[in-house]
Amino acid sequence: MATRGETRQKQVVTPDELKEEEEKLGSSSQWGKEQLDYLGVTFNEGVRIDLNTILNVEESNWPEELRICIILHRNIRTDECRCQKG
Repeated sequence: MATRGETRQKQVVTPDELKEEEEKLGSSSQWGKEQLDYLGVTFNEGVRIDLNTILNVEESNWPEELRICIILHRNIRTDECRCQKG
């Protein structure tokens, strides 16, 4: 009776073509414009996103954390607009 090693045929595998090294993006929390451009991410600035539809809740029922975040974001955007106009 043949052993497993005796019946196995050796197979030689050679690369058909050199594989190009893939882009290393690192931690997503450190991504900037360059990495987002590489991934094809585009932002439609100025387009309002209806979170009521996305979250399937009314704004009055949003979690407190989300309401605070939205208020802070609105204040920052308002300050930025003032700086650019002034």
